[in-house]
Amino acid sequence: DIVAMANSRGGVLILGVDDDGTRLGINRSLLRELDPARINGKIEPKAPGAHVRVTYHELHYYKRLYGFLVVAPGEGLIVFDKDWGYNPGPGKPHKTVIYPGVLYVRGVGETRPTRQADLSRIVHELIEIGSRKFLARIETLASVPLGAWVSICQRCDRLADR
Repeated sequence: DIVAMANSRGGVLILGVDDDGTRLGINRSLLRELDPARINGKIEPKAPGAHVRVTYHELHYYKRLYGFLVVAPGEGLIVFDKDWGYNPGPGKPHKTVIYPGVLYVRGVGETRPTRQADLSRIVHELIEIGSRKFLARIETLASVPLGAWVSICQRCDRLADR
C-alpha cells in the first residue's frame, strides 16, 4: 500500500479508524514498526534502489491512540523486482500479493495494478514535474550576473556557489 501510494501522488494512511469510519484507536504505539528506515529496509530487497519518503505521527484523541502514516509522492516510479507474500497460517498455502514487474497504484480504497489511464496520467505528471524543474534551473541561471562562475549540485538540484 505504501509503494502504491507513493506511485499515486502520496497520501495518508490513518490507523485506528475502521473502514466504515468507526474510531477504534490502536492498542499500542507503532513508532518502531513504522520508522521510515525500517519501512524502506523492507522495500529495498524487493525493489532495489527504491526509496519512499514517509513520516509517522501518533495522536491521542478522546483517550484513544491513532496513527498517521504520511507517504510523500514518489520522485519516480517503484516497481518490484521480486514477489512478496505472506503465510496466512498453519495449513494454508503461501499467498503472493505483489508480483515482479507490476506497477501498483492506489485506487479508491484499494491497491491495484496500473491501468492504461493510470500509466498515462503518471507519465504525464512526471514529465510535467521534470519540465518545471528544468525551467526553474534556466530561470535561476538567467538571473546570475554575466561572467559569474556557477555549478549545479546534482544531488540537491540547486546552484552552488563556486
